[in-house]
Amino acid sequence: MTLSPRLASSLQPSIPLTAQQLAARDRVAEALTSGRWRQREISCFCGETEALTVAERDRYGLPVRTVLCTHCGLLRTSPQMCPETTATFYRDEYRELYSSPQGPEELFAEQVQ
Repeated sequence: MTLSPRLASSLQPSIPLTAQQLAARDRVAEALTSGRWRQREISCFCGETEALTVAERDRYGLPVRTVLCTHCGLLRTSPQMCPETTATFYRDEYRELYSSPQGPEELFAEQVQ
């Protein structure tokens, strides 16, 4: 159970995505949910494993679980992608998923403003 129904598992993004971003999001979601991309449960830095689920998805609608440690209050993602999966994600999907619909000049001008 999540803190809010809007944080429950859903492919519905919380932000506008381009067709290119949606296609990348769908490829990543399929790789994660099918088990093709390996993940592992992560304990908290404080050493505790007990946690409350805060969210079951990220802003793109990807199946990413954010948990709150019941011992120290630290938020973390668990499970996390294994190192080889993380390398695959950044090599093959990251740019297309996280690219802004704006060009770099427009994005920079917006950030300056």
